[in-house]
Amino acid sequence: IGDIGNFVIVDFQENLAASSEGERPPAYQIKGDTELGYRNFHRNLQALNALAKSDGARIAFGTQAVLKQRTASEEDQVLAFEQMTAIVRKVAADSGGLLVDVQAGVAAEQSRRQADGEPSLFIKSPDVVEVHLTDDGADVVARLFADALLTAGL
Repeated sequence: IGDIGNFVIVDFQENLAASSEGERPPAYQIKGDTELGYRNFHRNLQALNALAKSDGARIAFGTQAVLKQRTASEEDQVLAFEQMTAIVRKVAADSGGLLVDVQAGVAAEQSRRQADGEPSLFIKSPDVVEVHLTDDGADVVARLFADALLTAGL
């Protein structure tokens, strides 16, 4: 699919390659014109689905697990992830593909863990939106997909 960061975040590679966490900006600056990135993301998801269907396979789409550390009104980066989630949902709905709401499932488990004082499902970072999971977080995603696939009879 390609890294959406390259399409919507200013100087993404340079900021990502910063040698230490302290050098990275706490929030990435979103490009003024992000529509190209979102259109490419949408087109690429559609293309992957078409390729799978042409081989007789069904595709399961999953939303991105995210830990929003600020609100959408505070950060463009949060809005970017919300836009990408909407695209995944639309492509799944339009194609009749299976949608696994990883975002909601991980968020619910993260909330439960936080209330019980258990470790986070996400790595610690200063980013506005964290998407990198711990091993426990990856296990939750795997269970969500397994449950959805079994429920769908796949």
